[in-house]
Amino acid sequence: SSGINAESQSVLFSFLCLIVVSYCCVSLLCLIVVSHCCVSLLCLIVVSHCCVSLLCISVVSHCCVSVLCLSVVFQYCVSLLCLIVVSHCCVSLLCLIVVSHCCVSLLCLIVVYQCRVLVSCLSVVSQCCVVSRAR
Repeated sequence: SSGINAESQSVLFSFLCLIVVSYCCVSLLCLIVVSHCCVSLLCLIVVSHCCVSLLCISVVSHCCVSVLCLSVVFQYCVSLLCLIVVSHCCVSLLCLIVVSHCCVSLLCLIVVYQCRVLVSCLSVVSQCCVVSRAR
């Protein structure tokens, strides 16, 4: 009877050891899985943060480049506008000079013509006077 009792105690002890070892293995496996999940989640958070930061940097740099391009284009347009205005003023001034020169030349021509007409008239009158005295 005592041999059967020792044998059942040995089986019971072996079964108990098996339960404890399997419990430890399952616990260790769970711990490995949970720690792996935590590391993966942490990696995912870090990577997503880096991606968002990179996206933000890209957007900000694009905006800065766009503002710079807009400033350059605006400056070019203002310069072009100033050039157009200045050239228009220069052309207008040149036209004014040419027109005033033409007017002065025409006025001089009219004065010269009137002087010739006056000289011709004076010449005719003086000839008439000479002819009249001769009679």
